[in-house]
Amino acid sequence: MRVQACPALVGVAKRLFGSTSESERDLNDLVHFAAMFTEPTLSEAKERALLRAGEAFLFCSRVPNDHDFFLIQRGNPGPRIASRDTKKVRDTWAFMTYKRSLLGNPEDSFTAKSGQKMRPDFRDATIAAVAKSLRNWDEFQQTAAGFRAEQLASRLMTRPYDKTSPQVDTCEFITETVPDGSLMPFGTAFVKTWTIRNTGNVPWIGRSSKRITPLTPLFPHTAELTPIPTTLPGETVTISVDVVSNRLPGFSEVRFKMVDENGEFCWPVLYPYGLTMVIETRDMIWTERSPGAEDTPWQS
Repeated sequence: MRVQACPALVGVAKRLFGSTSESERDLNDLVHFAAMFTEPTLSEAKERALLRAGEAFLFCSRVPNDHDFFLIQRGNPGPRIASRDTKKVRDTWAFMTYKRSLLGNPEDSFTAKSGQKMRPDFRDATIAAVAKSLRNWDEFQQTAAGFRAEQLASRLMTRPYDKTSPQVDTCEFITETVPDGSLMPFGTAFVKTWTIRNTGNVPWIGRSSKRITPLTPLFPHTAELTPIPTTLPGETVTISVDVVSNRLPGFSEVRFKMVDENGEFCWPVLYPYGLTMVIETRDMIWTERSPGAEDTPWQS
């Protein structure tokens, strides 16, 4: 959603969040919070499914699911879909969200059928949620304040390390090896690394990098958890993951997110995609050529 296209809602968002300037984040949060406010009041499963699908269309990145994205790519073998922010991806994602919500099983998978014909229904459900929230303004305003406080709580973490000031837990990406889009033969073993910096004032102790992409043959194989060395504020750390490429041709994306010693996500909202690895696999063998000698397989 863009500020230029929704001047009336921008004014409502500024009033709701007490902002002095126009912000796409406030605009998107207004619609998102309205859906969260309205959904518990809907009695029919179809109404809830349509509302969730409308959110999936508008805010594709709010519900990232690598398995869904893989099915979308497989269902559209024409031009390569390299971005989630296209109408084709959003239509398909909205339909899959609708079917999954309607049948009540979030683990089920569905074919990558386009939801273009149902787009008006998804739109109307979202508009109805916003309208209902505005009709119950006082209650919605209090609820939205709670939603926004939960967002901020994920960025400012009150841990007993330093009680004199709020704890800020953030990180910064520095560099990586095996750049996204690298070409790999089937079954190739390699090491993927990311270097990040602790830019907050909370030491990283007992943390790990957790794979959140399904551990299935559709994706490259890695360990589910990779320990992260203790990293003090201002220090950098390199996270190394052993990878074996999958045996399906095409692009694959694997995502990892940092968890604490209790297995809880450190930044559930601040860094929604975490650390990503995107490779392309093909049925081939890399060779090393040398004058006067036979080709040597790259794996050896």
